[in-house]
Order: sequence, then structure tokens, then C-alpha cells
Amino acid sequence: MTRPGRRAAPWLLSALVAVAYLSALGRGHSLPWVLAALLFSALLCGLWLPHWQVARLMVRREAPGRAEEGETVELCVVLENPAWLPRFMVEVFDRLPADGSGAQSTERRIALLPYLPPRARRTLRVPLLCEKRGHYRLGPVTLATAFPLGLASARRSQGGEAWLTVYPELFALAALPLSGAPSRMHRADWPLPGHKGAAECMAVREYRAGDNPRHVHWRASARLGELVVREFEPTADALLCLVPDLARDANVGVGRQATLEVTLRICASIARAASAWRTPVRLQGAGAAPVRMVSGSGELQFRQMLDCCARLDADGDVPYAEVLREVGAQAAAGETLVLFLSEPAARAEATLMAIADLRARRLPVLAVLFDRSSFDMPGPDAAALGARLGALGVRCLPHACGDVAARLFSR
Repeated sequence: MTRPGRRAAPWLLSALVAVAYLSALGRGHSLPWVLAALLFSALLCGLWLPHWQVARLMVRREAPGRAEEGETVELCVVLENPAWLPRFMVEVFDRLPADGSGAQSTERRIALLPYLPPRARRTLRVPLLCEKRGHYRLGPVTLATAFPLGLASARRSQGGEAWLTVYPELFALAALPLSGAPSRMHRADWPLPGHKGAAECMAVREYRAGDNPRHVHWRASARLGELVVREFEPTADALLCLVPDLARDANVGVGRQATLEVTLRICASIARAASAWRTPVRLQGAGAAPVRMVSGSGELQFRQMLDCCARLDADGDVPYAEVLREVGAQAAAGETLVLFLSEPAARAEATLMAIADLRARRLPVLAVLFDRSSFDMPGPDAAALGARLGALGVRCLPHACGDVAARLFSR
């Protein structure tokens, strides 16, 4: 943005040029005319040279298309001067993700080049910390200068636009407390959903810390001289449904500690675990537009869920109870529902009734219960709400502001 003093400077110099020429009229000396000509030349150079400085410069940007929260990526901006004359005092700006909790991209200065030789190329490497998940627009790159006199500034944008998708930070699930049958397959003794069916041994491997001792294959261990455990493959697929609350007033807190940010980190981490277990998983919610991801498994489903989690925002107005009723009507038998409760107290009763309906359908429910009071926001009593959910047979995982989400799944 041009400063007020810079806007006034050309007019002030123009007034001086006019005064100099008027003073030179009717005088027999050449000095006043020389001074007037010098002032007029300075005015022309100050107005024209900034535009000439950036006119032929060429810019190219190279940037990754994906990153994860907390990761530092490197942007590469290549600036080339194909002309036979040098350029001076060129500022380079780019539109980058805002620092802190902002979700929008802002224009930031990434370099100031005091001197760019003729027929030369400069490569700028810019480290960028991806502080918060989101879908950010990068560019275009803008070149600006006010050299030599600061009377006018010239800006030229080029390099095109690109998009950077920052995924939620992932954490490893040490345990996933689902409703289970006697059959158990995972290292941390994770129970399978009730409809999972039996598990069949498909291989053996070396014992690792945290493995269930019941899975030790004693005969093979005696033969090999070291502990080995059985690896199991289920004969039927479990089903998971993740239901984030995308209502505006359900999202409390700021930055990465906001309830929606914690919710999406949990969703993305469960999706990665489900991909490793080859367990079908889907996501359903109601933001500004309905979010209905079909159930699927494998790496492709995981990547699609990551993209979805990166772009979601708390921009909906649909009460969570209505979302749960829709989920219940579409849920498969035995499908485990992972819920996230952060609503205001006024809607807590309706949500409890919707959860009771889910339990009446014999759907296993796991609920992450956010304590709104820890976010300095009014809300229902978390302990009382947790007790009522427990009475319905819902497994509750309480979460307060500042808690580490990974610890919810290490108990």
C-alpha cells in the first residue's frame, strides 16, 4: 500500500518544477533553466523507472501441494532478469498461509533484492511453517519497487496461483475402545466390534513391546529360539463412521486447540489406523454443505478422508441431533459411530435423545466429550453429561482445553 507521503511527493516535485520554469522566464541566465530541466528529469525518472525496473523480470515458483500440520516446507521462488541492464531494490511478495490461527492466506514480503545483475537468475528458498490445517491459495508472486527516488511505486504480479493443502496432524492410536467380541486381533488388545466375526491367524512375526501375551506362538518360539506372536486377519469387516460436529456454535477455542481442530485430528488419525487395519470407514457431517463420504478402506480412502478433513470448517447451522438421526437411519448393523460432543447446553438434551435412539438400534457409540468450560465458554456440565452417556452404554473420552488428543486413545 502506498504511504501518504509517497503519494504527495510527485505533486510536490511537480510544483517545484513549475516554480523553477516560471522563475527562469524572462531571465538571461541559463542556470535557472538548467535547474528546472534537472528537476523535470528527476520527476520523469522517479515516475517511469520503477515501472521499467519490474517490466521484464520473470518469476517462477515451486511449492509442494501437500503438507502436514507442524511441518516446515520449502518454497522455491526463481527470479530472472533477462535484460542487459541491472535491476535495483526489488521487493518480492507472495501470498502465503497466515501465521497463527488464521485460515486465510495473506501477502507477505519474502525477500528484498538490492541488486539483480543483468542476464542473471536468483533462487530464493523460503521456509514455511504449516501451523494450521486448511486449503490455502499461494500466489501470485508480486514484484514491487520504488527505486530510485520513491516518488512512485510499481507492482507486477506473475507466477500464477497454486494451492497448498495442509493435513491435520496425525498421531498413532495405542488403543481404540470399540465394542467387541471375544476375538482380539491388535497389538494393544483392541477388541473388535460385535459383528466382526472370528479372526484367523495368517502369519507369525517377532515379539514387540506391547504385544498381547496371549498371541505368543509358543511352539514356534521354542523352535526358533525367540518369542514370536501370531498375526490375525479378520474374516469379516468392521465398520466405522466418524461424525464431526460442524455447527458454528459447537466450535469453541482458538487455533489448534479449537474443538473442531482436535476433532479433525482424531478423525484423520482414526482413518489412518482403519486404513492399516483394512477396516471400512466413512465420514458424515453437516456444514455449509452436507458431508457424506461413502464407506471404504485402503490407502485411497485414507487420502480422500485427509483431503476432506483439511477443507472442513465450522460453517453449519444444523443441530447435531439432526445429524445423528440421519446417521442412524443410514448406519449398517453393528457399525461403530465415533461422535464429538461440544454443543451448547441448550441442545444437549436433544442430542442425548438422538444418542439414545442410536443405542436402541444396537449401534456401538464412542463419544469424545469436550468440556466447554475449559475453553471459557458456557456449556453443559461435562461430568453429568458423561454419566448420562455412560448409562446409555456409550464409551466416553473426556477432553479439556490443552489436553493431548493422543492420550485419549492410550488408556
